[in-house]
Amino acid sequence: MKTAQRILSVSILVIALLGFAQSQQQPTEEELIVGTWHIEENPSDYLFVVNNDYTATKEYGGDFETDYYSWQITESQTPSGLTVSHLILTNIANTDEQYDYEIDTLNNERLVLIYQRPGGGIGKLTTYLRQ
Repeated sequence: MKTAQRILSVSILVIALLGFAQSQQQPTEEELIVGTWHIEENPSDYLFVVNNDYTATKEYGGDFETDYYSWQITESQTPSGLTVSHLILTNIANTDEQYDYEIDTLNNERLVLIYQRPGGGIGKLTTYLRQ
């Protein structure tokens, strides 16, 4: 009888722990990227604001000239089979203007984007800090 109670108690504990572990899942990239980011080198000169409605703004300079974008995160495969995430920004005023950034780092504090040139090749790496 005591053995059956122990087995039942352990089973209930394992089920409870598994349920808790599943509820503590890591946030998705779409959840992590939402927020206000400033460029690491010049925090007062540039803000990148990503909204949860899939819009974003880039605000430049002291007077904060603003550009408006829609955004999405996509994935691609490298020749070696590695999955790489990309942030795609599309200018709302001119949908032909699109920017592709490889997401190098994305966490609660830091966002590192690598610009992907339209004709191929890698552009500038930019580091942002969450404001």
